[in-house]
Amino acid sequence: MHSFPWRILLLILLVAILIASAGTWFYQEQAHYMLRRTQRDLEAIANLKVEEIEQWRGRRLADADLLVDSPIFIQTVKDWMESPSASLPEGPATRLRNFQKYYHYRDALLVRTDGQIRWSLEGRTGALTSAEQDALEQSVRRREPVLTEISFAESGTEHMAVVAPFFLPDRDMGAPVGAALLDIDPQTFLFPYLASWPTPSRSAETILVRQEGDAALIISQARHLPETPQRFRYPLTQIDSPVVQAVLGTRGVVEGRDYRGVEVLAVLSAVPNSVWFVVTKMDKAEALEAWRFRSVTIILIMLGCFTTASGALLVAWQRHEKVHYRNLFQAEAARRESEERLRYALAASETGVWEINLDDLTAQVTEVTDHIVGYTGPVSAERNVGTFLARIVPEDRPAAEREIQRAIREKNDTGLECRIIREDGARRWIRARGRIRDMGPGKGR
Repeated sequence: MHSFPWRILLLILLVAILIASAGTWFYQEQAHYMLRRTQRDLEAIANLKVEEIEQWRGRRLADADLLVDSPIFIQTVKDWMESPSASLPEGPATRLRNFQKYYHYRDALLVRTDGQIRWSLEGRTGALTSAEQDALEQSVRRREPVLTEISFAESGTEHMAVVAPFFLPDRDMGAPVGAALLDIDPQTFLFPYLASWPTPSRSAETILVRQEGDAALIISQARHLPETPQRFRYPLTQIDSPVVQAVLGTRGVVEGRDYRGVEVLAVLSAVPNSVWFVVTKMDKAEALEAWRFRSVTIILIMLGCFTTASGALLVAWQRHEKVHYRNLFQAEAARRESEERLRYALAASETGVWEINLDDLTAQVTEVTDHIVGYTGPVSAERNVGTFLARIVPEDRPAAEREIQRAIREKNDTGLECRIIREDGARRWIRARGRIRDMGPGKGR
């Protein structure tokens, strides 16, 4: 039986190890590539968002500067404020109405330095909120427009404003004459812009946060949270949250868990000249979604390569085996043909053949041998050296035994001539020649 193809099995195993190693390396490289690509995309989007928010804040301050740099407008407002019973002149009222219409402000107000509202396009009365009053005082102190922070009413409405302080350029340089407050609706531009995303995505979003006491506060509307934003505060001890990390000063790409407890990739940025921070994030599962599809493809390719390589090795082995067995068959056919020719030649020359096993002295003979010796039994009957010696005439038997024993002992060729008695009683001379053939350790014929 042909031996098991261990070398082929080892080659297949080696090919499997090589393919698995290459596939694992490529698999990990693809995962890192997808993460790096997602991080680059998030960074690009974050930079665009921060730049646009900064410009948006700058445009709001520039709108207020138009009022601050209008001496005639300021003088008219001052004169009007000094006459409590008078109505606001049409000039300032029209200008503030145009601000509301063309720059999309929710309201426009004129206030005194103590925070009391003197006039409002939408009919608001009373005093400013504490956040608006703080911004008014800051703007007067700095003598320039100031943006308030986003605050929330009990109804959930977001409020923000830009305060423009009024100073006369030629007199009363140290005393303000009042201020204009342009009420901003973050839902008009800021929050929709933050909610937008340049490519289709199930989870990506940009949220605006700031620190409030010992907590981080989400001040824009989160995509996956239907509730009002002011409710979502995170203690600064929750350091696995990208929102908290942004407030604590971390910048760039981070991994963490968002307000849903989902693992995300996030880019943390700060908005210049503000206390705002931008968190641009995407679910890690979505970021690696394309990689998972590629990973299946990689596995299929690995299996295909392994199957192809194994198949090629098996085909090569089968071809080798076919050639091997064809050669064996041809050799066996040639041997049988040679034996047939030998039997024919032996029969034609009336030469018999004995093949003696030296271990047990049994013998295999040909038909011609039986014919010479005079055996009439079947050829398959048991023959041995004793059977042959019994046929030799008593006078020649001792010499024949000595010659056979010498040949066995010395493992040398032998030759003898003697007379035999056939089964029919006839005597005849025979000549026999033999050769010892080594069949392995301790064996011979």
